[in-house]
Amino acid sequence: MEDLFRKFINSALHIETVADFPTVKELSRGRSREYSESIRSGFQELLWCKNIGVAEWYRMTYVEFGEEESLYRFLGELYEYLYEGRVEPPRLPDDC
Repeated sequence: MEDLFRKFINSALHIETVADFPTVKELSRGRSREYSESIRSGFQELLWCKNIGVAEWYRMTYVEFGEEESLYRFLGELYEYLYEGRVEPPRLPDDC
């Protein structure tokens, strides 16, 4: 995982900011095309490889998912919201 994408997760998807989905969308686009493409590519790699577990996700964001299936469902829906025109943002775990 690239440092840039890891920093995006640590900031934009942190428990204090993740519920503000319009801002997350804006942050994912950044100020340059290169940045936006890097974030999108990071999401694609994460969704394909599934190389973060719920414990590491929690350490990075303080957002707790009970199991990997719900984490990756959230991330897939977030990707659809950010890049594929999904109107409704994904649902966060109940304790967020």
